Amino acid sequence: MTSSSRVGSRFGPYILRRLLGTGGFGEVYEAEDTAMNRVVALKLLSSSYSHNPAFRERLFREARTAGRLHDPHVVPIHGCGEIDGQLYIDMRLIDGTDLQSTLDREGALGPARAVNIVRQIAAALDAAHAETVIHRDVKPANILLGNDDFACLVDFGLANAATDTKLTSEGTTIGSFAYLAPERLASGEITPGADIYALACVLFECLTGSAPYEGRTEIPALVAAHLTSPPPRPTQHHPGIPVGFDEVIARGMAKEPAHRYRTAGELAAAAQRALSTPVHQGGWGPEEAATTRPWSPPPPPVPPAARPPVPAPKPLRRKSRRGTLLAVGTLALVAVTAAVIAVVAAPGPTERRTPSTSASASPTSAAPVTSAAPPLNATRLPIIGYGELGGVAIGPGGDIFVVDTSTARVYRFAADSAAPVEVPFRGLTRPKRISVDGAGGIYVTDFQKGDNVGKVWKLAPGAADPVELPFGRLFPNGVAADAAGTVFVAANDRVLRLEAGSTTPTVLPFGSGMYEGVAVDGAGNVYALQSGRVLKLAPGDTNPTQLPFGQLGRAQGAAVDGQGTMYVIDNADNRGRLLKLPAGATTSTQLFAPENQSFGGVAIDGAGNIYLTENTRLLKVGAS
Repeated sequence: MTSSSRVGSRFGPYILRRLLGTGGFGEVYEAEDTAMNRVVALKLLSSSYSHNPAFRERLFREARTAGRLHDPHVVPIHGCGEIDGQLYIDMRLIDGTDLQSTLDREGALGPARAVNIVRQIAAALDAAHAETVIHRDVKPANILLGNDDFACLVDFGLANAATDTKLTSEGTTIGSFAYLAPERLASGEITPGADIYALACVLFECLTGSAPYEGRTEIPALVAAHLTSPPPRPTQHHPGIPVGFDEVIARGMAKEPAHRYRTAGELAAAAQRALSTPVHQGGWGPEEAATTRPWSPPPPPVPPAARPPVPAPKPLRRKSRRGTLLAVGTLALVAVTAAVIAVVAAPGPTERRTPSTSASASPTSAAPVTSAAPPLNATRLPIIGYGELGGVAIGPGGDIFVVDTSTARVYRFAADSAAPVEVPFRGLTRPKRISVDGAGGIYVTDFQKGDNVGKVWKLAPGAADPVELPFGRLFPNGVAADAAGTVFVAANDRVLRLEAGSTTPTVLPFGSGMYEGVAVDGAGNVYALQSGRVLKLAPGDTNPTQLPFGQLGRAQGAAVDGQGTMYVIDNADNRGRLLKLPAGATTSTQLFAPENQSFGGVAIDGAGNIYLTENTRLLKVGAS
């Protein structure tokens, strides 16, 4: 049976609705899981894998091993198994694309955007390495980007299972040569350092638009470059790159694993610091570049006897995205396995249909946001952020609460103090969003180690430890609490409401779509954020209305003041904007010129001061 003829057929409890793509490991379909009543991405492995007992055993073992990984930048599978002699993997179907397609389409990314992506993948790798899991195939094709550049590392398990059973497939490269660490080429040794080397290669490609040593068009030449050539300097390959990235790449791509960063997080932190170094404007000739490198000379070449045999010389081409990831119309596929699996589908009308609304729900035409806004004038508060700050909230007494995602801590700034105090919020792993109710209860979203998805925690006033709220298994993109302690959560494709003291959340009638954030005002109006719009649901209403935010590109955070004025973060193009919409207004305004980095959270205090998180900074914008 051909791939196209299988569309519409049954495979166990699955109905194969659409072929999304094919690759070296098999085919991926959009499928209806009739047992669970959900639409999934279903990977059917080819017969060469399905009929290999060693691979089957290894695949299931890898699935159990990788199942220990529970970082938000690692996407879990629903399950895997065998039906009628064919192995399958049941995968989540989510919005987005992959980094390779983005690079092919856009070329070099801005340094801040590149670091943002690498920082997230570093978190996934460190979580894996802590569980003694090595990815082995870190490359742009295996990095999935959501609409907000939320990055996930995919394809844990398949590389392990295939290499350990000595299986490869026509058209499939296990561990692409462009990202293979020297020790893997010379001795086959695989340690976490190999993943760190590959991540440095990915960072180089994000900065320059080209993989390291891409000028080597033959496989033997590329192998030799990874074994013996000095790490390339990104400032030589693309203008406008801060000079500090040369040293980051040099250490990340060091020939000896012991000379590299100890963890992927260290590499990401160094890249973050490099953003503040001077930008290199000119170019170097080959001689100058050879004499001014800030790193040590490379070690002696590996003796030929220690090198593995290489294939007969043939042209080396960048693998088409029609390999393991196939573009189908507006669909892009990422097929992965063993607890880190996702298939990417660009949203169509059925995935992002507008909820049924009254006439007033129609989008109001608003004046475009212009760049004539003044620059941001803000005071930086003394937060101790290591790498990434998340949400920010205001307590009932005016205290400021902020999440430090990188160190899994929550800080409080007392209204009368300039120094932050750590809140005793024990047990957090990857906190992101925060809200505070009228009694001082603190609510934090988190992705916990040991669970497949996220949780929402509450720390009651005076309590020593937080308690998990009964939302069940969900992906919490945003949280908001009203004065009475009713909690609202943007949980990926729905918005949930949990009344104070209740054990059963309800789904609010916002309709289908992907929700990036949620807010609530003093009158009980609930606001849900999607990438390009903001919806408002008044108390008792069953149909939301769309608010008139003009040219909203990527809404990712919101706050409402006591007068009903709404402030929305727009991180389109990874440049932070803040839009303001007074109650009853028909046009939003942009408060200041776009920042060069995205904002993580926004809050408004009773005096009208605005608080924003931006990477490691907590900013205060005085009331106007």
